[in-house]
Amino acid sequence: KGVFHDSDGEISHPINLGGSVYLFLQDVNRQPVSNLKNISISEYGSFDASFVIPKDRRTGTWTIGANGVFSNNKRSNGFIEIKVEEYKRPSFEVSLAQPTHSYSLGSQVTLEGHAMSYAGIAINNANVQYRVSRQAKYPHWRWWWGSKPETAEKEILGGNAVTNADGSFTITFFAEGDPDNLPKYSPFL
Repeated sequence: KGVFHDSDGEISHPINLGGSVYLFLQDVNRQPVSNLKNISISEYGSFDASFVIPKDRRTGTWTIGANGVFSNNKRSNGFIEIKVEEYKRPSFEVSLAQPTHSYSLGSQVTLEGHAMSYAGIAINNANVQYRVSRQAKYPHWRWWWGSKPETAEKEILGGNAVTNADGSFTITFFAEGDPDNLPKYSPFL
């Protein structure tokens, strides 16, 4: 739907003339996709039409343009950018349970997870990909003046797990410390 407006720079008014509009649709690469000719413009300057977006084009910012010719031969044009996106509704959720106790550096950590469909059914024999990373963090209260030290995040483990009949899986890794941390700044690793 669209409305042609006439503006004097401060106030905008719908154009009160009939006529027709030529509409065109361009994809993200500004290539023509479709056009519609001789769409009627009402006496209040409004029109409506629809396009079918083909499945073989890239998603992104597309353009709809309008070139109007009114009954008094006055012309006007405009365009609007629209977002074309593909949405695939997820059919399952993978979650990790909160740890039941605290772990310290240098110990084995075992985390439990579950894969469940949104219908509430456990997902059996599914491949779960995971990655575990570490990064030393420093308390904010020490940095009233000056910059806070930063250490890079480092991946310490990546792998795959397979879900059991009840949708559960476990991830086990060794909680190693960061040799590049700065102990004098009281990191919480």
